[in-house]
Amino acid sequence: MNILLIETDLSLNIEISNKLNSFFPNFQQIRVYSATNESKAHEILSYTTIDVFIVNIEQSNNSGINIMSDIRLMKKYELSWLIYYGKNYSKMRAALNTNFIDFFILPLNEIRFKKTLNKLKWYSPKRKSLSPLVLKYKGDIYTFEQENIIYIETVNKYLYITTDTTKVCVGRIAIDKIKLVLNNDLFYKCNRSTIVNLSKIAQVKKDSRIHYLQFKNKNEKVYVTEKYKEIINNLVEEA
Repeated sequence: MNILLIETDLSLNIEISNKLNSFFPNFQQIRVYSATNESKAHEILSYTTIDVFIVNIEQSNNSGINIMSDIRLMKKYELSWLIYYGKNYSKMRAALNTNFIDFFILPLNEIRFKKTLNKLKWYSPKRKSLSPLVLKYKGDIYTFEQENIIYIETVNKYLYITTDTTKVCVGRIAIDKIKLVLNNDLFYKCNRSTIVNLSKIAQVKKDSRIHYLQFKNKNEKVYVTEKYKEIINNLVEEA
């Protein structure tokens, strides 16, 4: 996923860019571009495709609304995700025609900003075209829609897949091989033998010194080891 930040104030541009990069440090498929003016933004658009725009609605030379209105005229950006921010909500009504999905207030509030960034994973256009996970083992074929998978784990070298409706043992298949064919924006390891679907997580909780995940509509726990704790905490809103 490519993110374009459009902010004319250099110090604020650097601050938000740094926060974006620190929030997504372990995702090779996420890249943050930044532009300090409209011409630089169009230069970036000339050589790469942007998935998400993050724009100050109050630019110094031209309003963020005008900039995005022009970009919306390009067919491939008619429905791209757009997040605005500014000092107050006074211009939100004027921005409705540019179809933004969120708005946050300056100065940056860490908790609010984190909630906004969490939305990027669930609103990612890549999720619309997820291919089914198809596994073959000893003549049997198993097919799972990735959106329906809650987590995948290995127990005694056997691979188990838990979905919204069932839990299936598909045989002796290495979990690292499965990770290679899953959507990298949606699935991530939380311990050595478990991969979780980030969109299915309701909460990250702590029991004594142990962190664990609780899922939406599923009364089960999956534990998070120290190696993956910081990454998972950055990806999921904490309780």
